[in-house]
Amino acid sequence: MEKKSFNELETVEKDIITELGNIGIGNAATSMAAMLNSKLTIDFTKVLALDFDEIANMMGGPEALTVGVLSLFEGDAEGMFLFVLQKSQADNLINMLLKTAGPIDFYDHIHFSAIKEIGNIIEGTYLTALEGLTGLSLKLSPPQVCIDMAGAILSVPVIEFGQTGDKGFLVESGFKDVEQDIDGRLLMVSSVDSYQKMCNVLKLKM
Repeated sequence: MEKKSFNELETVEKDIITELGNIGIGNAATSMAAMLNSKLTIDFTKVLALDFDEIANMMGGPEALTVGVLSLFEGDAEGMFLFVLQKSQADNLINMLLKTAGPIDFYDHIHFSAIKEIGNIIEGTYLTALEGLTGLSLKLSPPQVCIDMAGAILSVPVIEFGQTGDKGFLVESGFKDVEQDIDGRLLMVSSVDSYQKMCNVLKLKM
């Protein structure tokens, strides 16, 4: 019987997706550390299925000022990545990259391009890990940057993939530097068919 929602996936399938998330975010953090020329490490990683309104609350509430970098992927599977940080955390990340200090103006071309490139590397490395593990052919779209309230930014995947159920697949990771913490979250949302396609490929390798 064809599965219609994320909630209908078997436990083993959710475990496989969880492991994909762990490997993907690990590779992404390594790439970001190289980009920042920093001893950046993963402070924690949690892979969860959460209601979208819960995710907004984790970002400080639906009205919290948030920076998001969104990319679609397509090919043998389809979906989207959304890398999100509270504005203050995004400021810390850009200051690490540019070796500056203080609040960041993301409407400034340099700052805008910097967060866009960081998001592109995180999401692109994650996607490459998925391709390597599953053997699926996937293509990532150019990233889009948005600065808005958390509720508004998170409404994008809700509108695009809401038909897959009321749950989002959240890879929550904290990136830690020697001098300061960077608390970023990466959300991967896809159709249940695409999730299951990844699982079916990996089941054959088990």
